[in-house]
Amino acid sequence: MVAGTSAYRLIYGESDGIPSLIVDRYGDHWVVQTLSQGAEKIMETIAALLRELFQPLSILLRNDLSVRSLEGLPQEKKVLHGEPPALVEVFEETFATG
Repeated sequence: MVAGTSAYRLIYGESDGIPSLIVDRYGDHWVVQTLSQGAEKIMETIAALLRELFQPLSILLRNDLSVRSLEGLPQEKKVLHGEPPALVEVFEETFATG
């Protein structure tokens, strides 16, 4: 976990060497986006790795962005694992600067 917060971006596409894949953590709940056919093909592997490495309570696939249509992919939202809650409370530490 990243110090001082319970929410962070684990994978940020091209900058992490996995184009079109975004993985965010919100406490024990994860959200995955695949924005290209290449990322779509490894989505099940990514979900399996998240389950193995982090034992999340839920994983939500959030592929409802219109950019997916450029790759001929449908817009969709679906649960890949567990049961995501309606709301997730996250913690973020603030630091005072002087």
